[in-house]
Parts: sequence; C-alpha cells; structure tokens
Amino acid sequence: MSFVEGKELINIFRLLNESSLPYILMRNINNELPSSLEVGKDIDILINKSDEKEFINLDNEVIDKDNNLKKFILSKDISDHHYDKNTYSELIIKHLKGYL
Repeated sequence: MSFVEGKELINIFRLLNESSLPYILMRNINNELPSSLEVGKDIDILINKSDEKEFINLDNEVIDKDNNLKKFILSKDISDHHYDKNTYSELIIKHLKGYL
C-alpha cells in the first residue's frame, strides 16, 4: 500500500488556508489526513459557489518546487450530494500520482 507524503498534504492545506477562501473538509475517514491517505484516494472539500473560480485558479499554485510538476489538481465534483447546489460547490483534491 502506498501513501501520499504527509508534508505534501500539509502543503496543500497551507495554500488553502493562506488563500483566505472559506472551505470545509467534508470527511476525514479513519483520520487518514495528513499521514495515511492512500495514493489514488481524493479529498473532498465544500466551498461557496461564488468562490469556485478562485479555487480553480488556486490550482495553478499547487506545484512541486523541485521540478515544477503539479502533484495535485482541484476538480469539481458533479455527484448528487445533499447540499444546496445554488450556494455550494464540492471540489475534489486529487494527488496526480494516483490518477495518471
């Protein structure tokens, strides 16, 4: 079993927090964040729909400083969840190693 490095996850949440954009971590099943998130799993966050474009723009900042390759992407979840879709959007944070 392979895990995403905890420092990488801490880094992405640091960027989210520094952005001052409000978000909610939707779940942390079995307390897997930050040190035991399996490669291929994603992280779900809930945001205000009005902030969606700013979050997607934030995606451009999530890069590996060693080789300038992105390690994470933010994408919109289109699943049918139980929240007001006129007010909120769900984004998925994916670690690229598990998706390429």
